Amino acid sequence: MPIYAPPGAELSPGLERLVFDDRLPQKSRIASRARETGFAELDELAISAESQTLRLEAALLRETFGGVESNLSTVEDPVFEEAGRSDYLDTVERPTDLSAGGAAERILGGITGYIYRAFQLANPNAHLDDFVRFKREVLRGLAQGLEEARGYLDALGELSDERSENISETEDLVREGLDVFFEREEERLTSA
Repeated sequence: MPIYAPPGAELSPGLERLVFDDRLPQKSRIASRARETGFAELDELAISAESQTLRLEAALLRETFGGVESNLSTVEDPVFEEAGRSDYLDTVERPTDLSAGGAAERILGGITGYIYRAFQLANPNAHLDDFVRFKREVLRGLAQGLEEARGYLDALGELSDERSENISETEDLVREGLDVFFEREEERLTSA
């Protein structure tokens, strides 16, 4: 299956390793050329079905986290790195569970992990009102990110009915997990 690369496109570090790593079993002349010329100069790159699935999962995570991060008005981009964004993304780049539940766990882990830590770093004296704003921005960003993921997959011709249902199930599971997280944090902030 091909990756279509628009001019000037960039791969995330995890996906770049996935596509260009010499240790992967699916090497090709195109991948060798990609390492020599750089991704932006390629029109198409053939990859294995497993790599395709992982690439689509990476797109779901990238778009979802991007939507959430971009909606957090009080957090600057470097703070996400300070909070552990790269470390977290490195831990989830080659998932074994590609179900809706597995994707929901990875998304929840990012939101309740490095994204919430970034909010706390940027807002060290946060009160309940600040957290309520964080909650609202996260939910808006989640919806935006999942919509962008659907659009990205649709543009690739990869948004089948099954994949769309899987994304909807993932969203439902993430929202359920976030409800529990938000309730627990609101109680903690109220009693503080």
